[in-house]
Amino acid sequence: MRYEVASIFATVFIYKEICDGNGSHRKFEAVDRHLSFRRAAGELFVTHAAISRQIKSLESEFGVKLFKRKTKAVNIIR
Repeated sequence: MRYEVASIFATVFIYKEICDGNGSHRKFEAVDRHLSFRRAAGELFVTHAAISRQIKSLESEFGVKLFKRKTKAVNIIR
């Protein structure tokens, strides 16, 4: 359990450091909190497609999958 918390903290820190001010880390954190692109989009007043594109862009940039996508929910990959 301790390793997972440290890993998540390190991951979020890296995203905040690397993201170029376009709010990628806020979108990532919102999706993580809500486990839903739609609810994260509602919180940030953007479309769920915009959230999805941003997360896909982060995944492409870092070469890892960040979330396991399901029909009506997402789960962070730990």
